Amino acid sequence: MGFYQYILVGIGGAFGAISRVAVSRMLPAMLLLQIPASILIVNVIGGLLIGVANGLLLNFDRKIIDDLKFLWISGFLGGFTTFSAFTLETAQLLAKEKYWASLVYVVLSVLLSLIFFCVGTKLCQLGQRQC
Repeated sequence: MGFYQYILVGIGGAFGAISRVAVSRMLPAMLLLQIPASILIVNVIGGLLIGVANGLLLNFDRKIIDDLKFLWISGFLGGFTTFSAFTLETAQLLAKEKYWASLVYVVLSVLLSLIFFCVGTKLCQLGQRQC
């Protein structure tokens, strides 16, 4: 990985982190069963966008794919989604002895992010067949 790719990751990551904070501030603080909604929603959106990026990048030149992956997936979406905030919010639920809410939060975060990744990838594959 060359210096150029590090710059792409840095630029993408900065915009991703700013976007995460902006989106999470626009979303409700809590959801059903006192589950932290904002980071859950951000991570699910991120899963969808990573799926879309994955689906779109299948048809590009290798050099373009690598640069776009560094900028978009490692950079922007790496800064946008956040495992650290997910971990902190889970630990806070556990510290408050909200075991059921923490379990539901973990399961929903992982499953929904994976499902939306698959949805994003499939949407791109379907769109490319119709072109």
